[in-house]
Amino acid sequence: MPALCAAQDTAASAAADKPTPKQDGTQSGFNPFGALRDFFGRVLPAQQPGPASEPLPPASPVSAPVPAPVAAPVAPAATTLVPPAPNTVPQPSASAPAIAAPAIAAPSAAAPSAVAPPAATSALAPAAAAPAPAPTEVRQGIALILPVNAAAFARAAEVTRAGFMAARAAGKDAAVVVVIHTDGSPERARAAYREATAKALVVVGPLTRGEVSALLGETLTVPTLVLNLPEVPADASGTASIAKPLPAQMRALALSIEHEAGSAARAVYRPDASIAVVVTTSSPLHKRAAAAFNAAWTQLGGNIAETVEFSGSLARVRQSIERARAATVFLATDTDRARLLRPYLGRNTTVIATSQVYSGPPASDAKKFHDLNGIRFVDMPWLHQADRAAFGFAQPEAPLAPDLDRLYALGIDAYRVALEMMRGRAAFDLDGVTGRLRVGVGVIEREPIQAQYRDGEVSAIK
Repeated sequence: MPALCAAQDTAASAAADKPTPKQDGTQSGFNPFGALRDFFGRVLPAQQPGPASEPLPPASPVSAPVPAPVAAPVAPAATTLVPPAPNTVPQPSASAPAIAAPAIAAPSAAAPSAVAPPAATSALAPAAAAPAPAPTEVRQGIALILPVNAAAFARAAEVTRAGFMAARAAGKDAAVVVVIHTDGSPERARAAYREATAKALVVVGPLTRGEVSALLGETLTVPTLVLNLPEVPADASGTASIAKPLPAQMRALALSIEHEAGSAARAVYRPDASIAVVVTTSSPLHKRAAAAFNAAWTQLGGNIAETVEFSGSLARVRQSIERARAATVFLATDTDRARLLRPYLGRNTTVIATSQVYSGPPASDAKKFHDLNGIRFVDMPWLHQADRAAFGFAQPEAPLAPDLDRLYALGIDAYRVALEMMRGRAAFDLDGVTGRLRVGVGVIEREPIQAQYRDGEVSAIK
């Protein structure tokens, strides 16, 4: 009977609850079926949402003994459908469908254990406890390779290093520098280079020709700035050539006598004075300078009328110049021989030389070089342009002879070029203390300044 009554239409149940009138117009006082409907009417509407029903009549005395908590067994059943779980979505409002919340909440509650079961965590534990591999050395900064352990080159190496560090100290962003010592041998040069490439982003050095030559057979893995030119076989005239291309990763910044001789030719060449005479000695260094001047002068369009090797006969030198009627004389000698030769080179000739004719300022007024007056030569700004306030770099701790002072300047420019290479620049110009530098592929072009002996002293030609 209750199930059927619960299925009846609400309006029909309300009509059945009305008192039945008697035929005489009076109403009966008690209706047992009405009492049962009243009981189920109080219970069922609270569990089953539906259309709003009509107001219920007052409860009859029969329904009073029925306790109100009869609906309690129904409430737990509804809660069981949606078990509480962590991180579930909020329950919908009373007007939303009751199935929407369980359909979303139930799968999310089981998701964490499906992703990371305890067995998987245990399998990862041994790997986490294993010792980490030793970190590999990180390459940084610049490696400087110098023949510090070679007796013949130790002083030159130390001066070059001092100039290199002076440039580093003057910069705003000082690069990390590691100095690697060699003994001047090809074997140690190659070993030092391999050590340097494992530590640094850029390698500077070696310093000697033999060591630079030893690197030509190495695989260059980082940008490398060598501080000399490699040795190459001599040509048919017995002169070593410098035209051999360098490896792609190699740049060369060198105080080359050949480059100075070429610069000397370009400094004084004129189409209307294209005939020249070269005066040299038996020294291999001076012969290299003479050959380089000859090549540069000829390339410019000039003519070398004669090359005279000075062996003590000053008259022979004078006769050669007069016979050629040369307007220019290239003097491939040192200071001492230049002082002997100067009076025999003609008064109306232009005499040009390399930095080999400069051995430093006079010690006193009494020792000025008046016998060198008129000779022009090419050299680096570092030695002859004091008006540039030392270019902002520290001077050597003690005065140096010109040859060592040039190596100090080489160290300064080597650091500056290496710093630009470390920044990824492959081609650039630099106003260096060794001259105007044009960095590109292979040998760096270094254009020195001109200086001249006047009144026994040297001054730069503006």
